[in-house]
Amino acid sequence: MGGLKTGLPLWSPRHLVDVVVVTGRVFSEVRLVWQLGGPATFLHTVRLSQAAGPLSEALHIENLFDLGPDPSLRDREVFMQVDSGVAAGGAKGGFYTDQTGLGFAQRSWAQEADIEGTGTR
Repeated sequence: MGGLKTGLPLWSPRHLVDVVVVTGRVFSEVRLVWQLGGPATFLHTVRLSQAAGPLSEALHIENLFDLGPDPSLRDREVFMQVDSGVAAGGAKGGFYTDQTGLGFAQRSWAQEADIEGTGTR
């Protein structure tokens, strides 16, 4: 995968403890709940909007981690890689992320770097 250096995965399919599927007139979503060992949990949610217009083309992905009390997985760095097949916007390969829920940051991809090559513009 493009030279990404990754460690061993923190979880595997055997850690999956619950799958919740929600469908409705406004949105549909799938929630996967992973038990990472002890009280540490990971919730992965993918939501599709049922609205008309541009919002109907959006995909909302949310990851929530509860790493439990110390000592725990707090010394791990977790990232998510998405391969959508969609070309990044513009010649510079820009894209947007929102890590805090407070606003989007425009980012650029440094092709010669690994996963840490994403930087804020």
